[in-house]
Amino acid sequence: MRNVMGIALALVAVVSCGTSRSSSSVTAECPDGWWIAGTGPCSACGAAVTNPECGAADCAQVAIEGFQNGKDEYSGVITYSAQAGTVSSVGSLVKRTYTQSGGAVHIDGTPPSRSATCSGTQLAWDYTAETHASAGLSGALRNVASNGSFRSVAVPTQ
Repeated sequence: MRNVMGIALALVAVVSCGTSRSSSSVTAECPDGWWIAGTGPCSACGAAVTNPECGAADCAQVAIEGFQNGKDEYSGVITYSAQAGTVSSVGSLVKRTYTQSGGAVHIDGTPPSRSATCSGTQLAWDYTAETHASAGLSGALRNVASNGSFRSVAVPTQ
């Protein structure tokens, strides 16, 4: 558990906006990028998920969300290992579109909409908060998100 907490602290710099939500609304100040919605032990690892990070002592399972290209929103779960220096998706990321209007970002989907406030390091929803991802993890996710699923992608160190 100590290793997972260390990973959580190392990841506290990814940008994304929310986890798998039907529809969401966030203030327009929230920049494109990746956000960490939650971090825990690699409970998905096993017979069905054999990501390379699963074998590492510091494996972390991370819920992520990202805004890219001024229109694409991605959400999903990844496995990450600082020791291995890699990240893999658990299944496929969900891709939706978002638009900005009236000072808010609206993510396509089914209501109800939820609002959030955004600072440079935190995205706060009604009852949860997400943390901006590290530059290395953000860069790795930005490069592979449109693939939907990915395996053993290198995460640059900072």
